[in-house]
Amino acid sequence: GGGRGRGYEFSEGDWPCPTPGCTNMNFQRRTECNRCGAPRPPEFAPAGRGRGRGRGDGGGPIGRGQRQVDPEKPRAELPSSRGPPRGGDREERRGIPPAREGDWPCPSCFNMNWARRQECNQCNTPKPGSRPDEK
Repeated sequence: GGGRGRGYEFSEGDWPCPTPGCTNMNFQRRTECNRCGAPRPPEFAPAGRGRGRGRGDGGGPIGRGQRQVDPEKPRAELPSSRGPPRGGDREERRGIPPAREGDWPCPSCFNMNWARRQECNQCNTPKPGSRPDEK
């Protein structure tokens, strides 16, 4: 319930925020929740990062809904800063799904939001053009 999952199919490695009440689903590439900043729980760390986990042949769930990830697939490093996105299709090369029609970047924190959102799911800034009292 609560609207989670509408319009988005979760991918292998996506993880739920562990903070009670947050309920945000995060892409696998995130090391912290993009809504509340909570760190990714260790059980959702990507395979192939020196923890000795996820090296099986796809044998089933690892924990709380995460499935094994193919350790042979290349992994990109994540940027260390949280600034505006730079470099066009670089996000696609890092495995970030391309924006869909109507998706919008937050003018305050640069978070990419799904088209259906009326406010940023990271900082609650209203969607540009969605409210008459827009700043």
